[in-house]
Amino acid sequence: MKEVVKDLEAIRKALEVEKWAFAGHSTGGMLALQYAIDSPQSLTKLIAGCTAASKAYAGHKNSIYCSENKHFQRIIEIMELLNNPSTDQEERQKLGYEWALMSYYSEDKLKEAIKRSNSGRTVGENLDYFRKVEVKNFDLRNQLMNIQHNIPTYIFAGRYDAQCPVEFGIEIAEIIPRTQLVIFEESNHNPFIEEEEKFREFVKITL
Repeated sequence: MKEVVKDLEAIRKALEVEKWAFAGHSTGGMLALQYAIDSPQSLTKLIAGCTAASKAYAGHKNSIYCSENKHFQRIIEIMELLNNPSTDQEERQKLGYEWALMSYYSEDKLKEAIKRSNSGRTVGENLDYFRKVEVKNFDLRNQLMNIQHNIPTYIFAGRYDAQCPVEFGIEIAEIIPRTQLVIFEESNHNPFIEEEEKFREFVKITL
């Protein structure tokens, strides 16, 4: 996380941007929180959603990454298969769909999301490193208490988030001064798809 913040700062300086806003979702939301801690002077605002400020999310029974969750063992199997070079493309698509379905409130919304163009992708090696190594020491809660009060912060969460349960979005909002929290009541981990119109309204309040 800290190394990626350094990369982002290098990009900002190369583009000769004095300050900018940073928005992140899921692990990207964790990165947003790290950015606010390490380089607050570079930010005009902070937007983070469906995320957590510590590794505690992975121990919550409602998180698919918790060993007590009914989906945990299957999630581990899927991750390992996706990281295996011998897994063919057809199988990868099926595994990706199965994993994604656990993070959608409605399968219809997932099917809708698949039809949309997407310019980004998950960097498997980085996510795997975070999952196996960095997450063990991931806890930003004490540091977040000290971030600058003049950075407007917007947190969003899905009521039924199966990755980072809603409690962790609420926790972030309670820790960071001047935070606006929006909870999407019919969403799992992807409210920008699951409640698109309401999410557009959320974006407007951040502008």
